Amino acid sequence: MVIPARVKRGPFLTPIWILALMGLMGALIVGVLALQTWMWFNADSATIVLVRPAEATSADGEDPPLTAAGEARAARLAKLFDHTGGSGDLDAIFVTPALRSRMTAAPLAAKLALKPIIAPAGDPRALARRILRDHSGRNVLVVGDGGGEAALAALLTGSREPAREHTDADGSMTIITVPRIGRTTFLDIDY
Repeated sequence: MVIPARVKRGPFLTPIWILALMGLMGALIVGVLALQTWMWFNADSATIVLVRPAEATSADGEDPPLTAAGEARAARLAKLFDHTGGSGDLDAIFVTPALRSRMTAAPLAAKLALKPIIAPAGDPRALARRILRDHSGRNVLVVGDGGGEAALAALLTGSREPAREHTDADGSMTIITVPRIGRTTFLDIDY
């Protein structure tokens, strides 16, 4: 049989190559969709609010209670976080063993019906690990003892430099957002 010169036949394997290319493109699309789905479900952020304890009396004892101004500041902290039923609710409150720290968190813990968790004193690395492991994607308040907040903030943010040390402001807080995917951010404020 003689094929006229004007009629040309395509290569035999062209349909197979087209199908293979379509299969690769389909696999790429499915892979991208799977990655986006995984990121959607795993892209939650933990929000940690680090608070210096309220003002304490200058009593000679090693573990002084709060002053009247300190009690007022603790009440103000409770008012800041007293909303309930929303996505911004606190899931845990960590305090140090110091009375000043526990008294600062007490009004808020009572309003939210949360039992404060006593954090290990002097080990900010263990506390940072515990918060990120046990409270990933949740909101946590940490009331320090007036000395370790900057070290904990540096650990949570991954910074070599600690956050500003609030030496003269007892009513200061650092809000740190730690996403599973992405960059950690923080904000220092006074209340």
